[in-house]
Amino acid sequence: LHGVTLVSTGKTVAGRRHPRIGSHVSLGAGSAILGPVTIGDHVLVGAHAIVTKAVAQGATVIGTNKVIESHEEGAEEFDWLNHWHI
Repeated sequence: LHGVTLVSTGKTVAGRRHPRIGSHVSLGAGSAILGPVTIGDHVLVGAHAIVTKAVAQGATVIGTNKVIESHEEGAEEFDWLNHWHI
């Protein structure tokens, strides 16, 4: 985790203040996950992205809460060696 920030914002939602990160999530260098948000499984967060809202399973996030791709439930398994689409 190269400069990744996982932080509480002071808001409490459903008894949580910190982010919840799913399985097989790739967090880019310098990214920030702020507050009691949930990041779904198989999510890609681009370098220096800022996430303040929940992210659905299989999505790709860049910039500030910008979801550029989201895979449907039951879609084919994601190839983790292909990073060209971030």
